[in-house]
Formats: sequence, structure tokens, C-alpha cells
Amino acid sequence: MESCADRYVHYLAEQLTPIAMNTEEIREHSKTDPELIQVRQCIENNQAHKLPPQYKPLEQELSIADNIILRGNRIILPTKLRSKAIKLAHEDHA
Repeated sequence: MESCADRYVHYLAEQLTPIAMNTEEIREHSKTDPELIQVRQCIENNQAHKLPPQYKPLEQELSIADNIILRGNRIILPTKLRSKAIKLAHEDHA
């Protein structure tokens, strides 16, 4: 049974995903992104000391929802999708 916190994290992941980028795309890329695989394993195994250096200061903010890594209520995008997200953000301002 899914906890209230899990449902909330899943809700945030769905709501915070840009329309032109769906959660399934993020989930699939997250499963194959070497950096996020390592972060996910550290979170799941409670091994914060093994987090990549750029994630160590965020240790208390990291969580996982459906293979999507979150920092608080923000999605950590896989490397392959970061440039797409920047492009989408710039389209909104054009």
C-alpha cells in the first residue's frame, strides 16, 4: 500500500513535469542515467556517504518516486533531458 507521502511525491512529479516532457520519458531516462542510477542506489541503500559530490549537500532533500529522483518537490532530470528542459523553458519566454 502506498503511503500518503509516496502519493504526494508522485503527485508532485506529475504536476511539475513540463507538458512537452512526460513523466514516463523522465522515468525511462532516469533508469539508464549513470549518475542518477548511483544516486538512486545510495538513497535506496541508505548510503549517503557514497553520493556523488554534487549531491552530498542535498542528501536530506532527496527522495524517489516511480524511479524519478526528486530534490524536495523538484525533479532531478537525467542528463540527456536537461538541454531539452532548458529549450522548453526558453520557448515559454519567447
